Amino acid sequence: MGERLLRKWILSPMTDPIKIRQRLETVQSLIESGTQLTNLREYLSAIGDMERLAGKLGNQKITPPQLISMSEALKIVAKIKKLEIWNSFLLERINEQLDPLDKICERIENTVVPDPPNSIADGGVIRAGVIPELDELRKLQDDSTTVLKEMEQKLRQETGIEKLRIGFNKVFGYYIEISRAQTKNAPPNLIRKQTLVNSERFITPELKELESKLLAAEERINYIEREYFLTLVAELSIEASKVLNVAIALAKLDILANFAHIAIKKRYTRPQIVDDGVLEIKGGRHPVLEDILGKSAFVPNDLYMDTNEQIIILTGPNMAGKSTYLRQNGLLVLMAQMGSFIPADSAKITPVDRIFTRVGATDYIARGQSTFLVEMLETANILHNATENSLVLLDEIGRGTSTFDGLSIAWAVGEYLHDSKTNRAKTIFATHYHELTQLATYLNRVSNFQVGVRESSGKIVFLHKIVPGGCDDSYGIQVAKLAGVPDIVIGRAKEILEILESGEMPTQNIRKLGGRKGKTERVEGFQVSLFDPEYHPLVLALKEIDLNKLSPLEALNLLSEWKKKWDR
Repeated sequence: MGERLLRKWILSPMTDPIKIRQRLETVQSLIESGTQLTNLREYLSAIGDMERLAGKLGNQKITPPQLISMSEALKIVAKIKKLEIWNSFLLERINEQLDPLDKICERIENTVVPDPPNSIADGGVIRAGVIPELDELRKLQDDSTTVLKEMEQKLRQETGIEKLRIGFNKVFGYYIEISRAQTKNAPPNLIRKQTLVNSERFITPELKELESKLLAAEERINYIEREYFLTLVAELSIEASKVLNVAIALAKLDILANFAHIAIKKRYTRPQIVDDGVLEIKGGRHPVLEDILGKSAFVPNDLYMDTNEQIIILTGPNMAGKSTYLRQNGLLVLMAQMGSFIPADSAKITPVDRIFTRVGATDYIARGQSTFLVEMLETANILHNATENSLVLLDEIGRGTSTFDGLSIAWAVGEYLHDSKTNRAKTIFATHYHELTQLATYLNRVSNFQVGVRESSGKIVFLHKIVPGGCDDSYGIQVAKLAGVPDIVIGRAKEILEILESGEMPTQNIRKLGGRKGKTERVEGFQVSLFDPEYHPLVLALKEIDLNKLSPLEALNLLSEWKKKWDR
């Protein structure tokens, strides 16, 4: 039940600063309670899913063992209430909800045996002393064993057959079994019931009468137990809402106790909740990656944003940690607004109304939506719904289309989030479009940050540290080399990159781009250019034609020659 409630808290964190502070104060109080927190967690670990049991009780579908489990859980509630932990506003309210429901526990304990069978049909559910008739019938069952033993001994003495025995099966009921060799000594009052290979089975009127009493007793016992248990459940079901309230209070206490335990174990810090628009995190760490890598291996980073530092343009190479930084800060804000301490040295957080993310590449083939369309749908949702109190995390807007289109869209989105009067959300914008760093030159609430990288002898080392300034290199080729792309491809990529970054028209470096034998298509000394159609051999030939001197027949012949040439 704690897990289910925690999921709700994650999906619907609080936005009211007062309520967030109350939860944080409660976690702080539990941390300071010392051994009382340890005792509380031990008690909680012994309580099952009372919320589910309350539902079963309300629907009158609860089994005898589940009824006992509910009773045992309520007894633990009484122990929890005796702990010295109720010294915060929220804890006092939880304590008021923790009703041990003594009358319910007493009723269950006085009616149902401590270790009942799974089904009422198995019998043996109701305690002795509850129903007089039931006790008498059980005594008859217990006494029947003695009666049968006495009857068996008496028949052995009368017949002189030492191996005579009385047995029972569900088909024939009770019977007297005598071996075939001894059947001649059987008294005449025995009535033959069944013949087997090595023995004969008989009955007597006395045995048949005892059988009737025992079978009737068993049937009556089952009926009495079933009806009494169902009546008990029906009466207790009226109190199911009270049990549910206790379960909800326990679930809240479970989460808060866990928040306190995790804060102690992992040295999390209590965030300071403010209302001046500041979002400041010092030494922030990703809560999941820190668990995986270890605290010493994870590089912490700071974040500062307010109404004057609204947008951060974050540049840097792939694998350097841009996406981690975005996710980390989103998670820390989310955790704080759930009422949890966070992995950071310190934090001042103004609650946000929503956290919007555009992270990762996804497509929906069944819906006919490409990766870029999905990206634009999510971006449109952000631009329509983000407010000045929102936190927006954008990762690589525009990467799913051509460079100029993507850059243009990313640039316009940045301007819109900055200039809009209603959608002026705090935004961290991770991008490989280094041109976006120019936004900071004319938009006063935009700042540039980059992920630090050290380059030495053509190799790069990711520092995973966020520092001021813009990065003008994505180090894509170096990352490709790290990934194991063949050296010949890496070398060629460097050549092409150098040409493209020279600022000259590609046609001026046509032989450099296509200089490798067998790698390009040439026609009579010309290379097909992918960059400038006006230099295509066919275009050049068309430019040399004087249309005033060209007859229709000559034009047709020329077209025929060109077609033959290009068909080759």
